[in-house]
Amino acid sequence: MSFFFYNIMRIFFIVLRILLGSVFVLSAITKLFPIESFELSIVESGLISWSLAPYLARLFIGFECVLGIFIIFNFKIRVILKIATGLLIFFSIYLLYIWIKNGDNADCGCFGEFIKLNLKESILKNLILFGLSFYLLFKAKNFNWRFQKIIIPLLILIIMVLPFILNVINLNKYSTIYTKNINYTLDFKTLGDFNYNNINYKLDEGKKIVCFFSLSCKFCKLAAKKITIINNKLNEKLPIYYIFGGSKKYLEEFWQESNSKKFPYLLLEPSAENNKIFFDLSGPILPSIYYVDNGIVKRKVHFDDLEQSDIENFLNK
Repeated sequence: MSFFFYNIMRIFFIVLRILLGSVFVLSAITKLFPIESFELSIVESGLISWSLAPYLARLFIGFECVLGIFIIFNFKIRVILKIATGLLIFFSIYLLYIWIKNGDNADCGCFGEFIKLNLKESILKNLILFGLSFYLLFKAKNFNWRFQKIIIPLLILIIMVLPFILNVINLNKYSTIYTKNINYTLDFKTLGDFNYNNINYKLDEGKKIVCFFSLSCKFCKLAAKKITIINNKLNEKLPIYYIFGGSKKYLEEFWQESNSKKFPYLLLEPSAENNKIFFDLSGPILPSIYYVDNGIVKRKVHFDDLEQSDIENFLNK
């Protein structure tokens, strides 16, 4: 009976270990595609600059994957579990800080765009994982693999490099498309009156940042989040205007998923006429973000090319 109980507990321990490791691996993989959402979360913390975020995001994903795989395969298990528990404590404290600062509605980005968790759910998830890690730490026994002195460093190197290979950093991905045609007039008059909260806005007067977003476009939501972060960093002084294409029933979902500030916006609901107006102005690739000076396009960018320094330069010229 005792032998049977011993085997049951041994299997139970192995299952828990694999489950814990799998959560870390899943968390890493879901952050990688699209990685932009995780990059924005890093910048939003205020601790990392825009230029460093793509590198730090991939390094962290690699590190998280190393932890998960090492837990699953029982490599240096006691050391790895200590690191895992420390990491969970650190991020739980960080999430509490964000909760106090911004409220509970923010998405932690723990599982990228695959699973959405608010801060309360994220902290609860971390507490469960912490309890599991703490329990395994007291039960775990190091297992020495053959050739582990070669296997372990090589495995760490491969896993840490993999996010940079699978999702290559390419900040100028769209720049050749959007910088060729500038200094032309964008015919905003086709939009009709731009009225928001009983105020009429003239998009062809003064300097404006005009964003064309589809309500169902994932990268449009990420761009809106990025613009909001930039706006917050610049003391909320940006002349930003949204032009939405899509059904009104998806509008509230866009605000919630993008965590965007509600800048003045105009909604063009689907119709043959509205679709033509929208895409004649936006072009075929969304999101399209224009830096406009008195109706003249000075720059047009996509999500990847949207830079805080460029916006500051445009507004300060």
